[in-house]
Amino acid sequence: PYGEGLLFFCVGAYIGIRSFNPFGLDKYGKIIAIIYFVILMADTLTKGQPYNYPIHKTGIVFGLVSVLYLTRFVVQRPAAKKVFLWLSATSFFVYAFHEPLLIIVRKLIYKFFAPSTNFEVLAGYFLAPCLVISISIGIYLVLRHMLPKFTRIIVGGR
Repeated sequence: PYGEGLLFFCVGAYIGIRSFNPFGLDKYGKIIAIIYFVILMADTLTKGQPYNYPIHKTGIVFGLVSVLYLTRFVVQRPAAKKVFLWLSATSFFVYAFHEPLLIIVRKLIYKFFAPSTNFEVLAGYFLAPCLVISISIGIYLVLRHMLPKFTRIIVGGR
């Protein structure tokens, strides 16, 4: 609705065209991860407030950089690296499928569990994406098994 998908696509294209190395920010990784955690808390505590939108979007940017920084530690472990390489095939499907499913999962969490404390809201904030990613990967694997040609088409041959 706000065009942020197009913005992130354009930023990604620019980074790709300019050969920008996002891992160049690793030297600031610890501080960025700390800032992200603070933004995450602020985002959670200000849900529903009119000023939450820019906090949430800033959190996405800091979260992306934090995840890139943390991947450094993952690739140092061969077993974890193997799992993440296997999961990489699902990444586009999860990206394309997550938003509508996330909305549904969040509504269900609020309907059935009605979080009332900050801790419960924060737990839901972490639980919802975990559920969405797990469900998305499960659906992708079922589609890939039952309808492999269709799956290749919808993920652009990835």
